[in-house]
Amino acid sequence: MVKNASRVAQVEMIKIIKSLALTGTIYGYLGWLYVILVNFLYPQWLELPLSHITLFLRTDIFGIICFIVSALCFFVYKLIEYEED
Repeated sequence: MVKNASRVAQVEMIKIIKSLALTGTIYGYLGWLYVILVNFLYPQWLELPLSHITLFLRTDIFGIICFIVSALCFFVYKLIEYEED
């Protein structure tokens, strides 16, 4: 009974991690696309802060962070998907 409960908990945890990884991939990719569009339409904005709240986070740094998050989350997603097969 205990082994079955731990297996169910492990499967649920894998589902949660897979969902978070896919969400991080999509939102990271969308943030990266936003920075690409800003680069083409308003390249002078890349050096400006992303928001008045986050003065330390420039738009170009945000794009780098989004790319890294998207790539890492996609790697985790595919790794979990591969292990399920």
